Order: sequence, then structure tokens, then C-alpha cells
Amino acid sequence: DGSPDHGIRLSANTGEGHAASLETATAEECGFAQIDGEEYRIRKQGWLSGRWTMSNRDGVIFEAKKLCAFSRFIEISLPDSQKATLCPRGFGRAMKLEAPEGRSQLTPLHWFGRTTRIQGSITDFRLLAFSFWLTAMLWRRAG
Repeated sequence: DGSPDHGIRLSANTGEGHAASLETATAEECGFAQIDGEEYRIRKQGWLSGRWTMSNRDGVIFEAKKLCAFSRFIEISLPDSQKATLCPRGFGRAMKLEAPEGRSQLTPLHWFGRTTRIQGSITDFRLLAFSFWLTAMLWRRAG
């Protein structure tokens, strides 16, 4: 049913007025997000599909698709029919998000730690939160 079993709980506060709380359901790779006070649902589209959507009461906001089952490259369809790419940065756990408005990096502060720094020029906080949810899901799969 997509109810989170608290596989991962994430929270973020930018200090610039943005806040997010994210949860995943471990078995189904789906979950919920509350971003700047608005609720979103994240669903995997089929057990082996490699596709996820983030939607709110108005419909699908983002659709993410793994480009290959054995890689960490994810293409994200944006509301304006453009694309963003979430991919590894180097050989570690760090990821980079490239979108038409710029790029950002998601970097864990320690190999075994749970704190991550997100920095860059992307200002769509919903896209950053969804990308971080996808990144945390990939980290959970790997570890």
C-alpha cells in the first residue's frame, strides 16, 4: 500500500525558509515527502521497472527512470518537459544533479555517516528533495 515502514527517514532545512521530511518504505522503494508544507507521494512504477514518480494532489510532478539496471544514472522528467540527470560523481557515494537551471552536488560528509551536504545552483527545492530521496534509496540498496 506504500505506507512507510520507516526504512529511511530524512529531514532537511536549508536555512533559507525551505524544509523537507522524507520517508521510504523499505520493501517497495516508495514513500512520502513533506516539502515546504505540501505533501507528496513517491511510488515505484512496477516491481522491476526502475521508474519512480513524485506526485501531489494535482498529479505527477517528477518522473525518474534508471537508465540501466546496473548503474546509478537516473533521468528525471521535469514539469516543463525538460530533463534532469542524477548520476555518480566519481567513484564514491557522491552524486551530481544536472538540470536546465544548473547543477548541484549531493555529498555525504563521511563514508559511514548519515549527514549529506547539498550545494549548487539548482533552486527547485522539490527537485533537490526528490533527488536526495532517490540518492538515499540507491545508498540503501548498495549497503
